[in-house]
Amino acid sequence: MPPVETPEKPNKPAVLPAYRRVEALLRDQIRDGILVPGSMLAGRRELARQFGVDTNTVQYALRLLVDDGTLRAEGRRGTFVAPLSAASATAQFTTPAATATANTQRVVGVVASVSPKIMLDPSVSEAWQGPTLHALEVELGHEAGITVNFHNMNSEASRHDLTFLEGIRDLIDQGADALVAVGPKADQIDEILRLADSRRVPIVLVMPDYQNKRMSPQVRYDNAHAGYLAAEHLVQRGYREITFFGPYPAPWADERLIGLREALDRAGIAGDHLEISECDHSLDTARINQEDVAFRYANELFDAHVDKANRNAWGIVAINDHAAYGLVRAAADHGLTPGVDFGLVSFDDRQRSRDIGLTSLRPPYDRIGTEAGKMVRQVFEGGAMPMEVCLQSHVVARRSSMPVTS
Repeated sequence: MPPVETPEKPNKPAVLPAYRRVEALLRDQIRDGILVPGSMLAGRRELARQFGVDTNTVQYALRLLVDDGTLRAEGRRGTFVAPLSAASATAQFTTPAATATANTQRVVGVVASVSPKIMLDPSVSEAWQGPTLHALEVELGHEAGITVNFHNMNSEASRHDLTFLEGIRDLIDQGADALVAVGPKADQIDEILRLADSRRVPIVLVMPDYQNKRMSPQVRYDNAHAGYLAAEHLVQRGYREITFFGPYPAPWADERLIGLREALDRAGIAGDHLEISECDHSLDTARINQEDVAFRYANELFDAHVDKANRNAWGIVAINDHAAYGLVRAAADHGLTPGVDFGLVSFDDRQRSRDIGLTSLRPPYDRIGTEAGKMVRQVFEGGAMPMEVCLQSHVVARRSSMPVTS
């Protein structure tokens, strides 16, 4: 009988990651007037001492506050509390649409980076857009006065033929009162936002694994917290030697590593028990076969760590499912089995992960669509749109991370 797939739901409330606690405490100090606009924050080391965390955790918390405009970084001078006008502007986003009457018929224009045909292919990276768009439609369908207009959603064109800028321009010309951009690339964002701003149409960015640096409403999930959960899962199951396997670069991989480090630190596992695998920073993740690259680097990893695998307490966190698939192939070539000779956890929980018994972090793709719809409805109802909704993934435990046996 195949193992039962069980999303882990802890009985006790989840512990807030340290970087989120530091971020929240600093926001409280600004709100309460302890840190006033224009004042300079203490240095990283002093803040780390005050909050009882390491400097990397402080650095990440400060980056979040700088990115949303609450703080201002001025190179070597230091980090300062932003003026009230900038800091308060990040708290919520209002638009001319908010003044509309409740009975007005409104049109929401939705642009996705791929066509429906591509979304149905579970092997492609963009497959997440299917459940996200479905949830978005359901949420917007709760309001009788809202019509959803998809750009090119019936097209059979390749993903490269669907450009966001053209889609947004077309939808605005067709009378869209608000826009939802699902899956734009990072290098497209500035141009997309400039166009929407110039036409005074509110826009929500749906970018699950990327934190937008511009002050614009966004729905995403917390990669650092996902990394925390992955490491915590392995530690709870008895793994004490951890390898972070990331053969190709990505901003979300760096965030996952931050969370992973924090979980190990909280568990009292020393830094010399964490190995960061080799990463080829010259690679472009959008242009490579991620599984094949991972297969090559995983063979090198297993060649170097045969003894570690035999100790049965070695856990590997792969940066995503594609990396894990390549690693599983390489393990088979070395006569090793995940969940028996080593533990393995990855991210994204694609359909194939279930098929091969891979423990993976499942992103809240349906909730992302729901929250994007709520943000749009909130503006239409005359309210304020939050600048960011950040959701959490959860562990789906399968046989690749079976508990360590003594």
